Amino acid sequence: MLSLTNAKILTPYETVFPGTVRVVEGCLAEVFEGVDSRGEDLGGLLLAPGFVDIHTHGVCGFDPAEACNQDDLSGILEGMGEALLGYGVTAFLPTLVSLGPGMLEGLMKAFGGAFCDPRKAGARALGVWLEGPYLSPGFKGAHAEESLRLPDSKELALLARLSKGTLRGVTLAPELAGALELVSEAVNLGLKVALGHTGASFDEAKMALYRGADRATHLFNAMRPVHHRDPGAAIALLESPQAYLELICDLVHVVPEMLRFVRRAASLDRLVAVTDQIAATGLPDGDYRLGELEVEVKAGRARLSDGTLAGSLLTMDKAFQNLVKIGFSLNEAARMLSLNPARALGLPGTGAILPGYQADFVVLSPVFGVKRVYRAGRLAYQGP
Repeated sequence: MLSLTNAKILTPYETVFPGTVRVVEGCLAEVFEGVDSRGEDLGGLLLAPGFVDIHTHGVCGFDPAEACNQDDLSGILEGMGEALLGYGVTAFLPTLVSLGPGMLEGLMKAFGGAFCDPRKAGARALGVWLEGPYLSPGFKGAHAEESLRLPDSKELALLARLSKGTLRGVTLAPELAGALELVSEAVNLGLKVALGHTGASFDEAKMALYRGADRATHLFNAMRPVHHRDPGAAIALLESPQAYLELICDLVHVVPEMLRFVRRAASLDRLVAVTDQIAATGLPDGDYRLGELEVEVKAGRARLSDGTLAGSLLTMDKAFQNLVKIGFSLNEAARMLSLNPARALGLPGTGAILPGYQADFVVLSPVFGVKRVYRAGRLAYQGP
């Protein structure tokens, strides 16, 4: 049994201090106010649920899109899992940018057979998400235009089959021909559907939401700008209570004023902090790749040659710091980084410090640096 005590515990609803958690067989057995003389004293440090990043393209040089086969992919996912622990992440969803049909089929086969050694304590991969290729060329962002194509239900069904259940969902532009039919097909396949990289009108976005789409891929970014006579997809998503809202919380993709606006306009339960990080995250300035495109990393930004932002270099611990800095409470930030993304993926018992939940924790310093990470009740990372 593991007991951590004298901690400032961030439950989804309130802060417990001094608080104690007890873990039995990898799950939280008890959470209570008070100090356990038999427990390990955390000296008043923050104990938050492990962060869940459901939009990451890679980190520290590890990029799933670079895998040649399932053995390569297994190694890449294990490498990502180990690297992400240092940023407080205990679960992550690898996300692929738009790629050609052959490359996608090969990667789906690799995901269907990839194996991560359960004895290793890295952050766990939750499957794979396709950000594209059914995106609007006019809002492609850092996606290769030659890899974009119209929605194809047969192709998606093939990719889902090849993935052997690891494919979790797809991002699409609902204004494209065949998009609404693809939304229905995806839902029938048990996949989630996000709206993103889109120039859709308000009505086009609402039609996709009525068909079963239930989230935004990085709200506001790579979407038609909001106008008072042409609200577009962003407002359709914002006003729809069933839609989860991904937000890149680096304070560059979405400025603080807009993050606070979204918090006032939508239920906290719908807000999901993501990084949209690329493989260059954690590495020095230089030239890198994102999918089929060249990316330059300089002064903390990743850009294409034309200046377009190409994902981010954000990490989840920094996202937590940013949210608190601009006025979100500790508990609100913790929910946006842990419980909400877990619920968005339909992961019961994940993302919160509550009895019966998996014992994934991050211990944070007073300035929110990662001191320790626990995975299923085991110490997986020890920071400085």
